[in-house]
Amino acid sequence: MLSQRQFERAQRLRPDGNWTRTVRELYPPAAHANVVVCYDPTYRGGRWMLAYDTTDFLLCGGIFSKIRYLKGFYVWQGPGDTFLPPSTLIADWLREHDTYSERYVGEWEDRQFGGQEREKKLGEDSHWDEVEYEMRELQDRYKKVIHPNVGTFSHHNGKGPNRGSKYFLPSKLYTGWKS
Repeated sequence: MLSQRQFERAQRLRPDGNWTRTVRELYPPAAHANVVVCYDPTYRGGRWMLAYDTTDFLLCGGIFSKIRYLKGFYVWQGPGDTFLPPSTLIADWLREHDTYSERYVGEWEDRQFGGQEREKKLGEDSHWDEVEYEMRELQDRYKKVIHPNVGTFSHHNGKGPNRGSKYFLPSKLYTGWKS
């Protein structure tokens, strides 16, 4: 729900159709997200802003009314809060900071965190490469093929040092209870 003060603030924003059209042509997801380039004369002597063209409810005279308004999300200004005129750089900025678009939401996260995921995957791949190298080194050292299904002991199908006995020792060495 929108407050009266927020609505009054939104009413001060003046949309610019030419720059909005230019930005939407250069960066189509801005059109899907209803991004508007507008001028705010009250913000620090006047600044260009980026805003969403959206709707919300406002309490007017005791009843809720659905209204359409501009919701600012970024002030277009230069270093040190200096005035910066609108340009095609707005589309480049939106492309780099694509945090609002539902259709392209993953691009920003991929750019921010993709390096960490790549590094993690390379680390895992490197670990398994080292394990494979060590296994081949053992195979070369002992000149035997290492089978992954045969361990130090096994009581399955007569394989292993105890030849299928359910005990860990060969039966002739077993000195447990006798029946």
